[in-house]
Order: sequence, then structure tokens, then C-alpha cells
Amino acid sequence: MQLDKDDIRSYEQRKYFDSPEKKEVNPLSIFFAVLAAILVSWLIREAYLEWQVRQAVEVFNQQMQIINAQSQQQIQNIQLQSEAIRAKAEEDARAKAEELRQQKLAAQQLDNEKRNAIDAAIDERIKKEEAWTETYKPVKGCEKDNPNRDAIKCGNDYAKAHRQFEASWAANN
Repeated sequence: MQLDKDDIRSYEQRKYFDSPEKKEVNPLSIFFAVLAAILVSWLIREAYLEWQVRQAVEVFNQQMQIINAQSQQQIQNIQLQSEAIRAKAEEDARAKAEELRQQKLAAQQLDNEKRNAIDAAIDERIKKEEAWTETYKPVKGCEKDNPNRDAIKCGNDYAKAHRQFEASWAANN
């Protein structure tokens, strides 16, 4: 049997205007729908929280890298400063040691000059004494072994000879 086109059209029109059968709402299906909605919202919330935690950890790691880089830079600066301070202290110690050495050397040289001056004065005095003993001949009667010598006459003679010797010594030297 075959339906004609008018019958099909009338059936479709009637079907459209006829109210559909009402289905009863099953409480179990409502429970599962609500449960599914809660589960989906919980999963979305957990995914969002995980994303926020990842973002916070990423920012924290970046900050830690920046802090580490700054700390390394500060450590290098401190090392450079301490090296400069140590080098300056060594240089100061060297300069102080050199200055002390120069002072000791100057003091030794001054002592040597004083000793040389004293030695030269002693040598000069010895030469003068030797020259005096070689040049001075007491007059007759004023010899050392003569116990009856005239002390005043011999003293005057000695003083006169000594003055002449001093004048000639000063003129020669």
C-alpha cells in the first residue's frame, strides 16, 4: 500500500498540531544531571586553581632567578671590593715597610757618618799628638828625667812651643 502525498502531508500537519506525549521526569535522572553539573563545575574550578598555582610558581621562579642573579652580582662586587681593600692594605704595608727601611738606612748612615767623624777626629788628634811629640824637644835642663828642673821656666817654654806648633798645624791643615 502506498500513501499519497496528501495523506502524508495531512499526517505531518496533524502530528505538528497534536501535542506530544508528556514524559515523566525521573528523579534519578535529575540527580545524575545535577551530579554531572557539580562534577563538571568542580573539575573546571580545579583546573582553574591548578592554572593559578602554575602561574604563581612560574612568577616565583622568575623572581628567584632575578634574586639569585642579583645575589651573585653582589657577591662579585663584595669580592672585588675586598680584593681592592686587600691589595691596598698590602701596598700600604709595603710602603710602610719601605719607609721604615729607608729610615733605618738613614739612621745607620747617620751613625756611620758620626763614627767616621769621630774616628777622623781621633786620627787627627793622634796625628797631632805624634807630630807634637816628634817636633817638641825640651830645652836643656827641662828633660823629664831631670829632677832639678825649673818648673816655671820649663812650663813657659813648653807653652810657647805648643802655641807655635798649634799655629803651624792650623796653617798646614
